[in-house]
Amino acid sequence: MIRAGGVGRRADPSGARAGEPGLLLHSPHHDRSLMIEVADAVVRLVLWCGWTLVLLPVQIVAIGLDLELARRIPVLYHRGSLRLFRVDLLVEGRISAARPTLFIANHSSYVDILILASLIQGSFVAKSEVAGWPLIGLLARLQGSVFIDRRVAATRSARDEIERRLRVGHNLILFPEGTTSDGNRLLAFRTGLFGLADAGLAGAGLAVQPVTLAYTHQNGIPLGHADRARIAWFGDMELVGHFWSMLRLGRLTVAVRFHPAVEAGGFASRKALAAHCHHVIRRGLEGALRGRTVPAALDDDRTRTHNRTGRNGAPDEQGAMGPRLGFMTGGPAVPRALCNSPPRAARPT
Repeated sequence: MIRAGGVGRRADPSGARAGEPGLLLHSPHHDRSLMIEVADAVVRLVLWCGWTLVLLPVQIVAIGLDLELARRIPVLYHRGSLRLFRVDLLVEGRISAARPTLFIANHSSYVDILILASLIQGSFVAKSEVAGWPLIGLLARLQGSVFIDRRVAATRSARDEIERRLRVGHNLILFPEGTTSDGNRLLAFRTGLFGLADAGLAGAGLAVQPVTLAYTHQNGIPLGHADRARIAWFGDMELVGHFWSMLRLGRLTVAVRFHPAVEAGGFASRKALAAHCHHVIRRGLEGALRGRTVPAALDDDRTRTHNRTGRNGAPDEQGAMGPRLGFMTGGPAVPRALCNSPPRAARPT
């Protein structure tokens, strides 16, 4: 049985388990609504299974032939999955265009993986047990995930693979908390995981970009502390039951902020780099959950030089960063989604 790990849960006043809807009084109208809700969830689950079965063999062939398509299919697949799961993204900031880039993000749910994979062409650094999970392990391998034993710094083979990926310019995505949180706070970073950035890249100019993920609204209504804890997958929650509950939640809105990238070599130690990323992501999470954004001017000044140069210090017309992502408005209450549309370049300023 697949369970989240690492963090305890808060009790739900309604008596429902975390990740499950609270108790409601029964009525004929409620019964009809429940039937419609379940039927809708079943239809979207079937469509997602079909979407997976269509792209799965294509990805296997693309990997076997070492085609560029193998790096594009995961982005398409996860964007389609977010559409089916009704997850809307509000994306702010510029995605680093430097190659390679190590993306550092907070982590509260498996949905985080879909979100980041829909926006970034890259591979995840995942704990070794994920490789053995049904379907999820297969999808992770097909996206090129690197599996490490997080009880130790990393196995030699994993470090060699990470070094190889970074040297050929592949992006990597890391969740340095080492587990999932309740979505309301940022856990301490495991600084040993930042040693992966040192894997044979001394002087190579590795870009590191902090990313904040914040679950802000459900069906257009702002989420409270307890609501967010029910949506997160953490503690001893069982995956299948939580996933089924997620399908029945309706539409979720997630704020994604790409903070300015920094050069890993610009920090005295991996602990200093980890502390910088933790500070930036924590402030971004706190601001997003309060309905505020963190002004770019408040980011660390050391990011400015990197933003004007490309890989190995060469000038970059986009400032070594990808297109600035903005917002699409889907209603008067909550701006809606970028997850179902390709990123668009900002207007010249």
